[in-house]
Amino acid sequence: MGEKEKKYMDSFCEDINHYLRRYKYKKDNGYVSYYRGCFYSGGISKYNLQLRLIKPDGPWKTHTLVIARIKFKERRRGEGSSLLYFLCSIAKKYGIKHIGIEELNEYSEGFAEKLGFVKIKRNNAHRCWESSVKNLQTILEKRRVNGKLIRRRKKGEKQKIKLIEKEIHEKAISYLRRLLTIDNC
Repeated sequence: MGEKEKKYMDSFCEDINHYLRRYKYKKDNGYVSYYRGCFYSGGISKYNLQLRLIKPDGPWKTHTLVIARIKFKERRRGEGSSLLYFLCSIAKKYGIKHIGIEELNEYSEGFAEKLGFVKIKRNNAHRCWESSVKNLQTILEKRRVNGKLIRRRKKGEKQKIKLIEKEIHEKAISYLRRLLTIDNC
């Protein structure tokens, strides 16, 4: 592996570490392995992440960034979508045209479907999904308002909101009735 490729991979690792500093860990804990392309691995109690910038291999297309492992302590908080948004923003710099997710579990499969990833039906592609960066950017942009990710409501939040609205409505009617009885006296 040449010096130019190592600088490229080290730069990629630095960009990922810079993004992950938002978790306020004491030091950067991601590292690069130069075996079969670039392999980034980093994890603390708040996240666990493994990424591969690969040469054409297995079911993956050329110029694919593979998410081999993605796990955040807090689920359904927009952390995965935010990471994908960041990866799409640096994709052009590193020549990434596709993003793949490997070995999905039940949580990440729903996540992948929601974001427009499609299941790969090529050789040895057991539970692998991919999306073009352009497609992913389009979907992620639709989910953002004023630069911030729109968070989906948790189960039951809708019912709570309806109950609060009903309570406020009932209090307003009660207040208006009292005002009307005072005016009539």
